[in-house]
Amino acid sequence: YAWFMQIMESISSIGLGIVGRKIFGGRADLKLRPFLLSGGSQVFAKVFMSLSLVAGASFPVVTLAKSAKIVPVMIGQFVLGGSSYGVRDYLFATLIVAGTVLLSLGHSRSADDGSNNTLSGMIFILLSLVMDGCTGGLQKQLKHETSSTPPTTYDFVLFSHISMLSVASVISLLTGDLWKGIACLSQHLV
Repeated sequence: YAWFMQIMESISSIGLGIVGRKIFGGRADLKLRPFLLSGGSQVFAKVFMSLSLVAGASFPVVTLAKSAKIVPVMIGQFVLGGSSYGVRDYLFATLIVAGTVLLSLGHSRSADDGSNNTLSGMIFILLSLVMDGCTGGLQKQLKHETSSTPPTTYDFVLFSHISMLSVASVISLLTGDLWKGIACLSQHLV
């Protein structure tokens, strides 16, 4: 119940955002549309990665793909956020991804060596990475638009997760995840 899990995560993060803003302050004049877009793309990235596991992608492959998310984020920030990168940035991104690949390949192979990865699992991983890139670009845009008086960390947490909660709630209702998730939760908490 991936959408239901995102509802639960968003609710706890909204609580953190509210407490953080009470303690450290926050901006009252923020436009919510940019947060809706970045929160929407962020929740899709998370759900697609969860669904990749459900669809048959192995955990090592998912972990490796997620560790390489710096590449689509850099692309998203370049395309949507207007960022520019130097040779050093590309070198560091390459070293991070290459190091993770080498580390992953260095572990001993178990019975589940990832050879059972499904096409649908791989498609969900790809979709998740595309959404991560969109999220990076949209957040870069938002930071640029509000550079004179930037949102605080807790503004980002609160408003992004309000957006994520909104998207996850609608989709969870449409897919039936909400009721199934609540039933599963109540069954296992008792």
